[in-house]
Amino acid sequence: MITNDKQKKDVLYYEAIAEDCFGDKEVWFRYLGKIINRNGCLLQNNILSDLLSSDKLSMFQKITLKQASIPGTPTNIAVSSLEEKAKTPMIDEIRKRIENDKGR
Repeated sequence: MITNDKQKKDVLYYEAIAEDCFGDKEVWFRYLGKIINRNGCLLQNNILSDLLSSDKLSMFQKITLKQASIPGTPTNIAVSSLEEKAKTPMIDEIRKRIENDKGR
């Protein structure tokens, strides 16, 4: 249960985000990536509970929010990885070769 105005504003903010990206899984996951990472969920438990019971979120959004907030779940891993720098050793190697060729 929400206890203060700041938390009410946070719930309204996230509900507006959910409505804004309704039907767009990629955008929803990007927003989730801003508040959920490998270290945990930045949302307080009472805010998370209010969002999960909100009629502003679709069932898909509720399920993915809940699963993303649980460390180690496939959804949590997928959402968390969106905010991490991609590991691109092959591309890095090609980039080095191109830069070396330019210097010749």
